Amino acid sequence: MRAVLHDHEQRTCPIYYNPRSRVVSTQDGRTLRNVTIPSKEDIEAFYTIVKGSKHPPVIMEGSVIRHKMYPNLYYNTRLKGWINEETQSSVPGLNSPLGHPLYIPTIEDSTQNQSN
Repeated sequence: MRAVLHDHEQRTCPIYYNPRSRVVSTQDGRTLRNVTIPSKEDIEAFYTIVKGSKHPPVIMEGSVIRHKMYPNLYYNTRLKGWINEETQSSVPGLNSPLGHPLYIPTIEDSTQNQSN
């Protein structure tokens, strides 16, 4: 999930929210601590879009499911989500491969985070 803010000089500053880790970060990966996270309604809307998107093209390398166009991304069957192999971070904006489940944060996950 991405938002674009403007700094004091009106330069654009994209920030990213990862629903799995519940972390807001900058484009270069720095964690932002004093930023309000999206509402549970926004998170639900995000996952409605993700689940409604096409299943990505995949290739199998042994037992590893890789994204066909972005081979640095692999689907982790235990975590039920895509992982960037180079950064070891989750990629929550991609639908799961056909026939595989996708992790979707529960309402309780979001509510718990909002109370922390």
